[in-house]
Amino acid sequence: MKTTLIGLVCAVAVLALYLVTTRRDDRAAEPGAVAPWRPKAPLVDAPTRGAGYPRAVVPDLPKGPYVSEVGGLEAEHRRRGKVGEGVRKLMEATFGADWRRTDRRRASEAIAQIVSELKPDDVDYLLRCFEELKDPAFRWQFAWLVRQIPDDRFADALAEVYRIDPRTASDVMAAVAGPRSLAHLTGLYETQPDPEIRAYMIGALSRSSWTGKEEYFARLAADPKRPDSDRAEAFAALGAHGRDRASLDYLLDAALGPERPMRDAEGRVDRADPKDLRSAAVLGVVLRGDQDAVRTLLDRAENRGDDPAFDRMVDEHLAGYRGPDLSEFVYARAARRRRLSYGELVQLGRAGAELDFARLRTLEPYLEDERTRALYRSYLVSENR
Repeated sequence: MKTTLIGLVCAVAVLALYLVTTRRDDRAAEPGAVAPWRPKAPLVDAPTRGAGYPRAVVPDLPKGPYVSEVGGLEAEHRRRGKVGEGVRKLMEATFGADWRRTDRRRASEAIAQIVSELKPDDVDYLLRCFEELKDPAFRWQFAWLVRQIPDDRFADALAEVYRIDPRTASDVMAAVAGPRSLAHLTGLYETQPDPEIRAYMIGALSRSSWTGKEEYFARLAADPKRPDSDRAEAFAALGAHGRDRASLDYLLDAALGPERPMRDAEGRVDRADPKDLRSAAVLGVVLRGDQDAVRTLLDRAENRGDDPAFDRMVDEHLAGYRGPDLSEFVYARAARRRRLSYGELVQLGRAGAELDFARLRTLEPYLEDERTRALYRSYLVSENR
């Protein structure tokens, strides 16, 4: 009886639950009613974990600490090996520093590494580095790197270094001496406002291997439209580095010609005569080292008599003569004139240990001035050593 009662109660409860559910579904069908929530049907053929379950594709990672791939110039540094390492060292020694006070020892070590490991195709890489790295100290040291790698492809880079330091850039462009480097150097000379820097640029060109420099100096010296200080530098450079007879004759004609007053006093002061362009031509003749030409100057200075300024130019610049020995000619000239100039005494002193001191003492009364006497005394001191 008790069991029958329990079964009847369960049946009533199930019937009541069914009726409640049916009434909710009927209400959902009415206009405006909200449908009851039901769980979604399971995915058809959904795989289960285990065999056949698709796995995400994960690339194999390198062993050790993971480093992301780099690009740009840094990637080039790494790809270039020892050369790239040297460039990075150069950057470390220069970046953020005053180009006048960089650590030159570290920079020199970096440059030496780059030069020793350089391969032909590294030039383009170095040019890219220069283009992208604008630091003035790096670029200044880059010019000294180019000094060790004289390649004309660096000409444009050197023209940029000129903006920082025209003297260093001029030296390196002249050392490279390629067509583009020389075109830059001579073009920049024309626009340089400082006469001292223009004089330095002439000096840089005179030390270069450029085969056309003699003709270039001759054109500068002969151009009356140029500043006289520039022409004076060109006369000296033409004498020191010229080779042909025509340029020597041009210098001699200019030196022996009439007075040529200088219109400007810019540039380096000529010790012999800062106001006469002939003095630069005399210096050019002396620097050429041609004995016959120098003797012509000495004869004209002694016999002209009416041009003491020219006499002074010759005596002063004679100290720069490095041609065949003039000792006998100088001894005779000093005794004849009863005067021994500083330049003449320098020429006698070129004999060094073989200097004829007994003969030199005979000229002591003719010493021209205190500067000449001081040099004379230094020779006597060397005699007693």
